[in-house]
Amino acid sequence: MQSRVIPAGNLYISGEKRRGEADVAEGAEAIMQAMSACAPVRDIRGEPGTHAGGMLERVRKVMASPDRP
Repeated sequence: MQSRVIPAGNLYISGEKRRGEADVAEGAEAIMQAMSACAPVRDIRGEPGTHAGGMLERVRKVMASPDRP
């Protein structure tokens, strides 16, 4: 069995007037700086094939599900 390393990935932030990105591996401070620079934030996506991408895609699916309370 081979182990596979999945990178943390980048967050792609779309604001009302600006776009930015943050490397999740750089931590919360880097993410918050990118978020502040793009405020007000309209959308956030994760890099496909990474932890960030997988996590945000699952959140999107759950939030879009008609079965959620």
